[in-house]
Amino acid sequence: MATPFTALDQRSANIIRGLTLDAVQKANSGHPGLPLGMADVAVVLWTRVLKYNAGDPFWPDRDRFVLSAGHGSLLLYTLLHLTGYKELTLDQIKRFRQYDSIAAGHPEVELAAGIETTTGPLGQGFATGVGMALAERHLAAKFNRPGFDLVDHYTYAICSDGDLMEGVSHEAASLAGHLGLGKLIYFYDDNHISIDGSTDLSYSDDAAKRFEGYGWHVVRADGHDMVSVLDALTAAQTETTRPSLIITRTIIGYGMPNRQGTQKAHSDPPGEEEIRLAKERLGLPVDQQFYIPDDVLNYMRKAGE
Repeated sequence: MATPFTALDQRSANIIRGLTLDAVQKANSGHPGLPLGMADVAVVLWTRVLKYNAGDPFWPDRDRFVLSAGHGSLLLYTLLHLTGYKELTLDQIKRFRQYDSIAAGHPEVELAAGIETTTGPLGQGFATGVGMALAERHLAAKFNRPGFDLVDHYTYAICSDGDLMEGVSHEAASLAGHLGLGKLIYFYDDNHISIDGSTDLSYSDDAAKRFEGYGWHVVRADGHDMVSVLDALTAAQTETTRPSLIITRTIIGYGMPNRQGTQKAHSDPPGEEEIRLAKERLGLPVDQQFYIPDDVLNYMRKAGE
């Protein structure tokens, strides 16, 4: 598990950011803030931990990944493309949010393999992930035998402040804690910003205490430090009797020099000048759109195998 990270891991995260910026700007619509903020976390999960096979996307014992914060759909689409899911082509990402593209504004389960569930309404993915973990528990109890674990997978999700504000997340979290779903691991993208501004406007819950009260295992991570993220994931997997919430402190819109950490990073198209400055900051070529270098593509495709 303690595989060292290299410059290629950071380049992969920054390519996700570059693709997101270009897709949102081209569509003049979208939510760049979450993909830019959670790209480092996503690379750790999809290259070091998640069990999946892009060439066999419906393999029954794959780990499940749910983007409960579905407005940040480009995070999922870029991951699927980079790791080799055939339906999410670069052309589809270029046509993000267009009528004939499967890269819809929010992930829709019937549109492409690798999208495990529809996550438009906030809280829906959170609750569905609990159901997936419960299904794994039931199937494992029914079919596994000593020395032969036919069913043995995790359910991971990324959720936002908006997800945790919704009532359904309270009910689902309570049930998951009560049942001790130890193979359920959620990242809470704790960036302190909502579509209206600072979360202080509408939200002051102590998420850690709340989930501890539900019977969850709670750990914290720096969302821009891959070692911190991997350590938190390792701790979550070590805890087998409780679901885990990884409170991941991030900067929304990470990389945009004038917008990161602000409401403008959440859902506004960044603008050509901000994209230029962000790409310079992230070490990406400013004169190329939808840029994917071969070393990053090969690295991510290898993870997808």
